[in-house]
Amino acid sequence: MRYSLAKIADELGLSKATISMVLNGKAQQGRIGKEVEERVLEFCRKVNYVPNIHAQLINKKYVNTFGFLVNQGVLADSDNPFSDLNITSILGGIVLAAEKIDYRISIQLYNNEMNEEKVFEWLRNREIDGLIYYGLNIPEKWREIFSNEKRSVVGIGIEPDKDISSVNIDNFTMSANITKHLIENGRKKFMYISGIDGSFVSDERKRGCISALNESGIGILPQNIISAKYSEKEAQNLILKLKPNVDAIVCANDDMAIGVIKALKKLNINIPKEIAVVGGDNICTSGYVSPSLTTYENNQHQLGMEAVNVIHSMINGGSVKAVTLPSDLIIRESSN
Repeated sequence: MRYSLAKIADELGLSKATISMVLNGKAQQGRIGKEVEERVLEFCRKVNYVPNIHAQLINKKYVNTFGFLVNQGVLADSDNPFSDLNITSILGGIVLAAEKIDYRISIQLYNNEMNEEKVFEWLRNREIDGLIYYGLNIPEKWREIFSNEKRSVVGIGIEPDKDISSVNIDNFTMSANITKHLIENGRKKFMYISGIDGSFVSDERKRGCISALNESGIGILPQNIISAKYSEKEAQNLILKLKPNVDAIVCANDDMAIGVIKALKKLNINIPKEIAVVGGDNICTSGYVSPSLTTYENNQHQLGMEAVNVIHSMINGGSVKAVTLPSDLIIRESSN
């Protein structure tokens, strides 16, 4: 026999409200005696009664679940988001931080061909308490909807604004610093390889590099600013095609820098004697390529953990925040 809440109440001679409070751990709050509580729990164990989770959620203010939305537009060489080392590290930080506050993580992918209403329904149907977003900048329409509906949303790698919380490193400063490192080592002819247009991270890193070059008086030729869309393969192919006449190549991420290193090796160009190469993110493979890659720390794990802290604060009444995490240069063989 399949038991309902009403059937259990009838057989025990108790009210449905009493049964519900016991099963929801609120017996003491409802002034239900220990004997009654034990009788209800024992009966439910005996008949293998499992509460209807959907009915429980209707009566709860929070469902103790955050959504993690990955915009696939940021992916370069694979459709699998979990082959991207930034995403896997960020997700690891999210899951660990969520576990500490007894939250679960629900994951959803988004691309431009999808019905964007699925994103809003996720929140409107109360499947999640708040949304952690990773990818390109959040569309203006989404920002308006999140703001009007007073949703708790935090973006990792998005441009800060007054309505949506954000978590970043200081991409502008770190890109400027790694460029200054090359200048201090005597490099004078630069190429910059950017990521994806519409990516706040990519735009800030390009701006930081160009700013440092202009400040030093070196500058950079317009034709030496190119895009490989965060792709290792595209960066490799571009270098093989262009055979750049420079002594330093600054890349907006490590994947592209690794592609550049592979191409320069094929062209029999010595790294770093003839051309220095630097990246950004400090993904785990950057220390294992040869020569090992000079880069800077993106603190992916901490980005994920801090995103959870921010969104948990927001659903408990906290304000919108723009968090900037510290970062460090990682000087390795590719620039010395």
